[in-house]
Amino acid sequence: MEPMRRVALTLLLGVAAGCRDQSMAPGVGQTLTRPSLSTSASAMCPATATLTVSDDAGLRAALAASSPGDVIAISGMIGITADDTIATDSVTLTCATPGSGLFAVGTDIVGDLVAVLARQVTIDGLVLDASGAFDAAIFVFNDGLTGFAEDDRFTNNTITCGPESLCIFVAGGPRTFIANNQAVAFGAISGLHLQAGVDGTRVLGNTIVAATPSGSSAFGGLRVRDGRGVVVTGNSVLGPWTNSVAPTHLATSRFAFNRLEGARSFGISMSRNAGVLQLMTDDVFQNNQVTSEGFAAVIARQACRNTFVWNSLEGRGAASGSFSTPRRAPTSSSATRRSSWTTVPSTATTMG
Repeated sequence: MEPMRRVALTLLLGVAAGCRDQSMAPGVGQTLTRPSLSTSASAMCPATATLTVSDDAGLRAALAASSPGDVIAISGMIGITADDTIATDSVTLTCATPGSGLFAVGTDIVGDLVAVLARQVTIDGLVLDASGAFDAAIFVFNDGLTGFAEDDRFTNNTITCGPESLCIFVAGGPRTFIANNQAVAFGAISGLHLQAGVDGTRVLGNTIVAATPSGSSAFGGLRVRDGRGVVVTGNSVLGPWTNSVAPTHLATSRFAFNRLEGARSFGISMSRNAGVLQLMTDDVFQNNQVTSEGFAAVIARQACRNTFVWNSLEGRGAASGSFSTPRRAPTSSSATRRSSWTTVPSTATTMG
C-alpha cells in the first residue's frame, strides 16, 4: 500500500498546559516481575506450514489467496520489489528455516516490507532487512475503513532499518504485542513507533540499537503515544538515539525494567510532540536503568500524576542532570514527581 509520508520538524512554543483529574495510576507498590523473555530473536521455525514460498511472486500470491489460520513460511532470503500486504485475519508469516526473511531490492522502491491491515496477524522468526525501504520493515494500520489491524503479534524477528525510515510503525492497532525482536537502525527517524490508538499494547523484551545517530528530536528508539494501559517492559534501547524512549499522550501505562543507554538528548523524553496538548497522566516508571549522554536522563513535559520509583537515572553529558523539568514541578515525595508546562505544536503530520 502507499506508505504514509511524514514531516516531523517541531518548533517550541511556550503554552501553559494544565492538569485535570483522571483515573488513578497502577499502584506503585504492586509486585512487578521481570518478563521471562529472551532479548535475542528466536531461531525456531514451525515444523509444518500451510504453504512454503521462496520467491517474491510466490509470496505475493500466497498472501493474496490466504485464508484465516494459514501459516505461510518463507524459505531463504527473498528480495521484494513492492510492498507485501496481509489483509486476511489470523494469518501467520514465519520462517521455513532459520535466517529466512525479506529484503528490499534497490532503494526507494519498496515502502514497507510487510503492511498489516488485518486482525490477529503474526509475524515471527524472520530476518527483515528494510535498509533499502523508505517507510518501515513492518507497517500496521487501523483506521476502521481500509485497515483493521488489532491484536497482532510481532515476535522474534531480526530487523534492520535504514536512513529516514522506521523499524516497526504501528498507526492504530490496539492490543498489539511486540516481543523479543532485535532491531538495528542506521540513521532511522524512529525505532519502534506506535501511535494513534494503541490501547492495551505490550512491548516486551526487545533490543533496539542505533548503530549510527538515529531518531528525530521528538522520536527515538521507542516512540509510544495515544493509548491507555500500555506496557513497555524489559526492553534494551541502546546507542545514539536522540531519545531512548519518547512517550506522549499515554494514561495508566507502565514502563518498567527497561535498560535505556546512550541517548544524545534524553533517556526518557515525555510529551515532545508534533501536536498540541498531549498529557502524560497516571503513568508509572519503575525500575528502569537510564543513562543519557546528552541533557538529562529524564525530561517530563505535560505530565500529571506520573510516578517515578526505584529508577537508576544518570545524565553524563556536559551540563546534564538526572531529572529535568521545563518549570519547577511540585514533588510529593522523593519517588514521585508531578508537573505541567509547555506544549510543542508543529506542522500537521501523519506520524507524531
